[in-house]
Amino acid sequence: DLYSEDADADFEGDKPASDEKRDSLYEEIKEFVQRHPEMSASLIQRKFEIGYPRAGRIVDQLERDGVLGPADGPKPRKVLGANRE
Repeated sequence: DLYSEDADADFEGDKPASDEKRDSLYEEIKEFVQRHPEMSASLIQRKFEIGYPRAGRIVDQLERDGVLGPADGPKPRKVLGANRE
């Protein structure tokens, strides 16, 4: 079995977005994202040492919350209202 239940242990549930629980890294990743003009799931994967499915879910949450713009093919997503310092 290639799927490990522990791989996504910090993510709670597969509920609709309105009832969705936040990943335990969501706030930390959100702060990281807001310091950059663009962001990709692969950069989040490398920085936070998480798998693509988890990074992808967090990117989807960030888009729903208005932090990231929509996907534009293979290009990184625009960070909306980034606080670059």
